Amino acid sequence: MNARAHPYETDSIGWRMRHAGALLGNSASRSMRVLAIALALIFGGLGWLALATIDKPERLSVALFLSGLAVAALWGLWFSRLLLLHIEAHQSRMPGVGMAIAGTVSLAFIATVLLPSLLLASGGVNPGVAVCAMTLAAGVGVLTATLPRIAYMALCLAPLGVGLLHGLFVRVVPAGAVTLPALQMQHVVWLVGPVLALAGWRWFAIVRRPPADTTSVWWQPALVANPRTGGGFDWLSGDASSAQLPDWMWPAGQTAGAGPDRPVRAMRALMGTPFAPLSGAQIVVQLGIGALVVAYLLMNTTGENANPGTLVGGAIGGIAVMVVMYAQRLEAMYSKPGGELDELALLPGLGEVPERRATLLSAVTRAPAIAMALMLVVLVGLGLMTGVAPRMMGLMAMAGVGVALTTALACLRPVAGLRMNGWRMLVLAGPMLLLAMGTILYAAMAKGIGATPLVLALAWVLAYGLLGAAIASAWRRLHARPHPLLVG
Repeated sequence: MNARAHPYETDSIGWRMRHAGALLGNSASRSMRVLAIALALIFGGLGWLALATIDKPERLSVALFLSGLAVAALWGLWFSRLLLLHIEAHQSRMPGVGMAIAGTVSLAFIATVLLPSLLLASGGVNPGVAVCAMTLAAGVGVLTATLPRIAYMALCLAPLGVGLLHGLFVRVVPAGAVTLPALQMQHVVWLVGPVLALAGWRWFAIVRRPPADTTSVWWQPALVANPRTGGGFDWLSGDASSAQLPDWMWPAGQTAGAGPDRPVRAMRALMGTPFAPLSGAQIVVQLGIGALVVAYLLMNTTGENANPGTLVGGAIGGIAVMVVMYAQRLEAMYSKPGGELDELALLPGLGEVPERRATLLSAVTRAPAIAMALMLVVLVGLGLMTGVAPRMMGLMAMAGVGVALTTALACLRPVAGLRMNGWRMLVLAGPMLLLAMGTILYAAMAKGIGATPLVLALAWVLAYGLLGAAIASAWRRLHARPHPLLVG
């Protein structure tokens, strides 16, 4: 009976659906699945909101873009992780698992590409364009997850380079001398084939890679180099892979001048990037990069084709990197027993517990304080150069102060023995950065008429109170610890 029932059960649609669900459930952690589903629901809901509220000339393209982001989130964060199972199956000589993964990908394609396309078609989108757009989004999601980690760096720097070239172009080439065809929704059809071919090639090329691959982690696929999260952003914590970055991008600092007579500098040197003291050449390089960023913002926020949104994107992007960079480095140190903190605790000349605490706080706060001060100077300077009204300038400064307090809390929590990783960072920094983005965008574009400036100012006062209370609580916990360099 079992011999006859087994083929029937394994060939049924229900069994295949359960099998696909098991593969998808085991391919990613629960937090990763929740994040992918949450982003998909948010972007998908915004897409349907766009269909219902925006005027017809723009609503279809906006709805397609937002729905595509929803599909890309599912495939980039979750479904692409089936690649890890496929690699293990290939190395273990288990072709049946590979075939099951292919079936799972097909079912996921039907659920996340074809069904949303039908829904978009019912809202007025051309069915063929909808299928192509959702297919393109799924391919982009897989391709993003399988790119080498160094490609993320290139993508982060690409807007700066493109913006500088565009700013120079519009200032050198006369207006109207060069005209480019306008992009239309139908153009997505041309991109589907190349993107799918490239994503498929990356998938199978990664599966067939030899197990003992000695390639640098920065040239390995993000999903393989960092299988736990799949994002490839753990370099912000200053782990071993950071040493393989170019020095201009992640300067290692120097140890010259550190010793018992200069405990703060010695502690900064052992804490490593981004807290380590820099040499004169490294400081010049970092200031040069900052000057390029400021030039990019100036070109895009001044002149006839000024775009204040560029100021918002540049400011918030740089701010977010700084907040995460400092906090995650401290989190990595305080969550790893037997690491750098053992060396710090053995440094001579640190004195008693109060002196050790003061030395630690001096070493931790110096680099973030300088970065936050430069951020405030850039915000105020760009506001003055773009002619922002005084009250709007005050709002931009309030946003900068709020981000500085967020950074202070994010750095103080690990030192006080409180966790600051994953969802904690998202819950803490996410709302503050969104409020800062909205405030800077409003200050750069609006005239400040009505009650909106007062509402934003009161929102920041409330945020100051919440951040201040959290900072005071972490400060008390830090001073209650028997030793400032305890792990846990």
